[in-house]
Amino acid sequence: MRREKKSTRSAWISLCACLFFAAGFSVSDPASAASVTVGQTAGKASSTYFYYNPGSGSAHTAINNAINAAASGASLSNPGVVIIESASRPYEVTGHVLSKSCVNIVGESRSGVTLKIASGITPTAYGGPGTTGWGGTDSSAGDAGIINVWSNVTNVRIANLTLDGSCGDYYSCGANDRGHSEFNLMNVYRARNVVVDNVKFTNGAGDGIRNTGDNVEVMNSVFDMIGHDAVQGYGVSNQIFHNNIVAMRTNCGVRCSGDGSGCYIYDNEFYTGSGGAAAVELQGGFTNVKVYNNYFHDISGAGGKYGGIGY
Repeated sequence: MRREKKSTRSAWISLCACLFFAAGFSVSDPASAASVTVGQTAGKASSTYFYYNPGSGSAHTAINNAINAAASGASLSNPGVVIIESASRPYEVTGHVLSKSCVNIVGESRSGVTLKIASGITPTAYGGPGTTGWGGTDSSAGDAGIINVWSNVTNVRIANLTLDGSCGDYYSCGANDRGHSEFNLMNVYRARNVVVDNVKFTNGAGDGIRNTGDNVEVMNSVFDMIGHDAVQGYGVSNQIFHNNIVAMRTNCGVRCSGDGSGCYIYDNEFYTGSGGAAAVELQGGFTNVKVYNNYFHDISGAGGKYGGIGY
């Protein structure tokens, strides 16, 4: 059992307030906004309670219907909220949860709410924009995950839940089965102002989060044996990663690459779970990077140069 990290908010306030709050970005308390619920109790079904039949593999449909309902009239000052009830069985998906602007997706607890890729999916190889890998075509962007925050979506908070890629469970998870983008767990594609808080990413064959968005903050989360990078940021502006625990398996913990600017990595724990490479990788022409106050230990990657930061 790995130690729990003590959350440190002072660094976030001093470093990042200018990035989000000056731009008018805020995440409202779910209790203060109108909300709808997704759950597994058939008797509660109503216009504000979206029932998922456990084992049917259609949780994405129930959650997307709830998101559509919550999006009606949602705004930055009055966001919609989708609350997912804790349940003993996972919310299995055969398609993608599609985020919308100013709608927060919040589980009742990280341990009690699991969104999981269902069995029987045949992924297709990623072929660039316009392909999704599995679950059908639902956007002009590729690299589809369990949760997708697509282009033009802004001001979203995703919190208090687990994303399970079923790698090693429903699907083979050997070395040759990992690192494929068609099984990412979350994708942020050219979206803005996205907060991921207290989410567990586990059993993934691809990235935990594939990010090409701006002002994306990942905090208080756990990345457990991901198939590629915990977070891969390409060409982003202001990727903020703090107070997280990362067990590397196939590639790195956090990557900042391409011609982006603003990568802030602090107050995290990185270690090798089973294989993997660097805790932090910096590539290409990325500028304005701050990496500090992290705990790197037991890193046994592909070679000596992968022991810490960069290449």
